[in-house]
Amino acid sequence: MEYDDLSSYTHAAAYVHPGVLNFGWIGDGFEVRRSASVDHLAQHLVRYLPYRVARTRGLHLCPFCPPPEQEAGDDAIWGMLERPVAQEVAGELLGSAEIRVPGSNGRVYAAPDLVVHYVAVHGYCPPEEVVHAILSGPAPGTDEYRRAVEHCVPPEDITGW
Repeated sequence: MEYDDLSSYTHAAAYVHPGVLNFGWIGDGFEVRRSASVDHLAQHLVRYLPYRVARTRGLHLCPFCPPPEQEAGDDAIWGMLERPVAQEVAGELLGSAEIRVPGSNGRVYAAPDLVVHYVAVHGYCPPEEVVHAILSGPAPGTDEYRRAVEHCVPPEDITGW
């Protein structure tokens, strides 16, 4: 799925709330802001991975990387792909969940967890207000973070944080 940065979040009904805005929902045909100085930002985004929400059973592949090869051989299951190792960051396979970044004035920014890969590998640069929230907002895992996002995340997603 592709959504414009800072548009209202509408991807999954259980997570739609006023003040939740998109970032990082990019694809092949989208005009993407890029920056060469995103390493620091990518390191900050990795901190959100243990607190992913809206997990799915499927896997979305990066539209910018070559697709993984289909596995061959008698023991291969038809349609199975090699593990897309290019989508692994800090030992986590990306492409099947979302992250939330609290901003100012009650805003919360929603992105696919692949945004970490888009920033680290492809140089995607989120809008300035999102970058500010990532770098200076409540740290994931803190009580302040939980309070900032719990109004827009179902309780079952927060269990264990």
